[in-house]
Amino acid sequence: MTRIEAQVRRGVTLVELLVVLALVTALAALALMIAPSIVNQDNTLKGTADVQAALKISQGMAAAARVPRGVRFLAPSSVPNISPSLVTELQYIECPPVMVPNPSPLTPNAPNAYVQFTYIANTGTSGGATTTRHCYINGLNADQMSEILPGSTLILPTLNWFSRISSFNPSPPYEAVLDVYPDAALGAGTSYQTYHFGIYGAPRPLLGEPTIPLANSICVDLSVSLPQGAAGTNYDIVFAPSGQRMASASVPGSTTQVFLWVRDYTKVANMVPSFPSTYSSLSLAPPNSWVFTQNQFLQGGEQQIVGIRGAAIGTAPVMWPDTGGTSYSGINNPFALAQQKLAGP
Repeated sequence: MTRIEAQVRRGVTLVELLVVLALVTALAALALMIAPSIVNQDNTLKGTADVQAALKISQGMAAAARVPRGVRFLAPSSVPNISPSLVTELQYIECPPVMVPNPSPLTPNAPNAYVQFTYIANTGTSGGATTTRHCYINGLNADQMSEILPGSTLILPTLNWFSRISSFNPSPPYEAVLDVYPDAALGAGTSYQTYHFGIYGAPRPLLGEPTIPLANSICVDLSVSLPQGAAGTNYDIVFAPSGQRMASASVPGSTTQVFLWVRDYTKVANMVPSFPSTYSSLSLAPPNSWVFTQNQFLQGGEQQIVGIRGAAIGTAPVMWPDTGGTSYSGINNPFALAQQKLAGP
């Protein structure tokens, strides 16, 4: 007979057990280090997607309702331990129904309210040509003039043009100061008058719509967005029924593009460059003196830009500074990737 000897499995030694425990501990520690950054990155991307979605939804609502709609970035003045420039909550807004002083401007004996533009070409002190622009809104009654408040929007259908009214003088000559003037349609040394116009009131919260909180610890940082938002002031993005972004009370209408900086405010409390006075007057091509600290980017985590150009809305990462991770030069700027993405044909 052949003897079959049973194989007896040897037990685990103490050394082997200690090695396995050490490996498990190391892997667990590594997971604890990596997992939070992945979650935070997902939160930043989720917050960016939420901002983009809210803008596109309001754009669609404007087209469907044929009334300007938009998104208000609420100033967190009542939120403890958060800078008034860091927005963590959004709100849908709308413009009141349009006021049309002349419903039938071609009808005999109809009201004679009209808008008149006067452009005066001057010679600048350095010899260059400058233009003085005036906009007058005449023929309104007292009730109509009382509805023209800062943040109202002047609409001229014949020119397919609109602009925010930053101020209006209800006394002669009834001049309105606009964010944008129809330079492309008029030009220097021009006088233009039209009875076809309407005025939308300042935006207000959309009735019945709840506010939209962003993902945990994610904010839109208005202190480094472009144009910048004033601390403690709401920041409105408004779309016309055509889908085009309209000028609003808190975003200068002369700026054709808006870039909203989305980030995790718990990582770096302040993203403002070392020279905020330089940044305040910054164009899309920052000077070399625009300097960040390395920690602002190295410790700032994932940071994204939501860009708006006309009717286009897109997202892109914040472009890091040049060599050394502190300053920009040439055409480089934090919004360069978003600017390229939104560039027209």
